Amino acid sequence: MIQRLGDRINPPCHGRYLAAHIPGARYFEQPGDHSLRFAASGDGDELCAEITRFMASLPLPGEPTRVLATILCARPAGDVRAAADDEAAGQLVRSHRGRLIEGTAGSLLAIFTAPGQAIRCATALLDHVAAPGVKLGAGIHTGEVDLGQDGVTGISVQLTVRVAALARPGEILVSRTVRELVTGSGISFAERGRHELYGEGVPWPLFAVAAS
Repeated sequence: MIQRLGDRINPPCHGRYLAAHIPGARYFEQPGDHSLRFAASGDGDELCAEITRFMASLPLPGEPTRVLATILCARPAGDVRAAADDEAAGQLVRSHRGRLIEGTAGSLLAIFTAPGQAIRCATALLDHVAAPGVKLGAGIHTGEVDLGQDGVTGISVQLTVRVAALARPGEILVSRTVRELVTGSGISFAERGRHELYGEGVPWPLFAVAAS
């Protein structure tokens, strides 16, 4: 808040009141009779310096923490909402060194530091966590995600959800990125064709886990 001590239209008491009631405001007084007559005041350098100091003191906008992660999305086949036991799913994810992200409508989302962990966890999920009579399908992709207070976001997460939606009951589908990263791990794959995942007109090759 910039205030001229002799301002007859907006006296200093007004500026002091506003500065005291606006969070983060700073009050700055200078001699003069009008707050808008900066050029004629002769003290423009001091005013510009004060503005510069104020701008430099402002905190930078908080940016989400972006990391490289392998994302696993498991969801029930068909119109089924009860996909998995949350407690059992959480234990499996943690046992494979992953982080469980809260899902909605029966969909499970988790992130891992390595794609092999995600594939082995998905295999266990499909075998042991599905509710009676419910078959799960899973999608896995590796890419950058934004970690925030509300979970994880980013294009890589959206891609993984779309891959999971294409998975057949009991199937684990992965992107080419995942397949290449686990080369030499003993995990084998079967080609499942190319699919457009993000409306960019470029089909993505997908692969089904054949053995892990």
